[in-house]
Amino acid sequence: MSPPGTLSRRPVDKVETNRMSDQRKEPRGAMTPWPTTRRELLVLHAEARARRNAALLGSEAYRRAALEVGEIEIEIAALETGVPASKR
Repeated sequence: MSPPGTLSRRPVDKVETNRMSDQRKEPRGAMTPWPTTRRELLVLHAEARARRNAALLGSEAYRRAALEVGEIEIEIAALETGVPASKR
C-alpha cells in the first residue's frame, strides 16, 4: 500500500470484454490508488479472479488478470500486517 497522499503505479489496461458476460470492463488508471479497506480490495480481487478465469489460459488477458490478483493480495496482506506493500 502506498503511503498516505501518494498513488501507486499499476499497468494501464486496454478496455476488455469479459468472455463470460460480454460486459466491458473499464481500465484502471496507472496512477489510480488502491482502495484502503479490505472489503473493497476483496471486491477487486473477486473481479480480477473472474477475469482471469474467463480468459484463455496463457493469453495476455490471463497474464494481466493474474498479475492484478497478485498485486491485490499484496495490498490485502499489507493492510492485515500493517507493513506497507512497498516495504515487502
